[in-house]
Amino acid sequence: MTDTNNTEVKRDKSSKGAYGAEAEVKGLSFDPAKLVLVTDPANPLYDARVHLPINEAMVLSIMEHGVKLNVTVYKNPETGDVEVADGRQRVRNAVEANRRLAEMGLPTRYVAASIIKTVPKLAALETSALMAIANQFRVEETPITRATKMLQQLNLGVNEERVAVMFGCDAQTVRNMVALLDSPVAVQDAIDAGQITAAHARHLGKLPPEQQRAAVAEIKAATAGKTGHDKSKAAREVVERVTAKGGAKAPAKVKGKKEILAKIAEFEANGEAAAVAALKWVMGLDEATEGAEDAGDAGQDAAAAKAQAKGQQPAAAERDTKTGDMFDRTREGAQEPATGDAAQGTKPAHPLPVAMAWPFPSGVRH
Repeated sequence: MTDTNNTEVKRDKSSKGAYGAEAEVKGLSFDPAKLVLVTDPANPLYDARVHLPINEAMVLSIMEHGVKLNVTVYKNPETGDVEVADGRQRVRNAVEANRRLAEMGLPTRYVAASIIKTVPKLAALETSALMAIANQFRVEETPITRATKMLQQLNLGVNEERVAVMFGCDAQTVRNMVALLDSPVAVQDAIDAGQITAAHARHLGKLPPEQQRAAVAEIKAATAGKTGHDKSKAAREVVERVTAKGGAKAPAKVKGKKEILAKIAEFEANGEAAAVAALKWVMGLDEATEGAEDAGDAGQDAAAAKAQAKGQQPAAAERDTKTGDMFDRTREGAQEPATGDAAQGTKPAHPLPVAMAWPFPSGVRH
């Protein structure tokens, strides 16, 4: 390579030189199953979140995109274990993602890691300090920022299902979030400030822009100085009133525990056992499921007796007959020779969204 004066110029091929960086940080990639998650409360690297359940949305994201953010690890000089200091959830969910990928016969994922290097005497202090600060200064995305990122992906030609996987939600949520961007600026600002919810904004979106702005101002005034349930109730009442006045459908009101218990008492007084059992089941009360089954059986028996008195075939018997026919057809279908993947026994145990492109392109282990 030469410059404008035909003088030989050497190209710096190192990452540091190519990017104009001041320093170079070395990292390693690991099979996440080989990284150790500390579960001993006495260990300085213990974090109670290590016991959280697997995050299905994160698992699906890792299966498609891999782990894009480095974890931080420390090699314990006493045991030789490579222990995770930051990024436990990424590692745990990557292990589950790799298990599913392996079952499907697809390439698994590596996890990139930054290394903590310290002397043994300071190891506990430095690793515990990292744990303390790792999650303290991360700024959460606002709903409108999140919606904007979703729209950017859609504009790039990514379909809703794949965008949903990226953001750990479903396609309907993607549509709902992107719809918020059609709201007036005053509404969007109120959402980001936590003054109204996205659900409130969706209902207000059925009104003309000037009415939406007026409704936001009314909600701010009605909720001023209020918190928790009182704030939510005041905001909901405003939304219900302005949407009803504007001809829009008001949001459904969620029944409270007291209202449901009162309804249970009313049904019990009227002898409506099935309704009582159903509501108790919803409330998680004892013997609710058993009561629902007993009430259902009693209702079926009464219906059958009534039908027989009229010389008709009992409805329950009709259902049994249809169920039997369906079972026979299913059983007959199961006896037919299998073809394609079913014949080879290659159907994946954990199917992924159809939108995902399988198999992965080359170089997926990163």
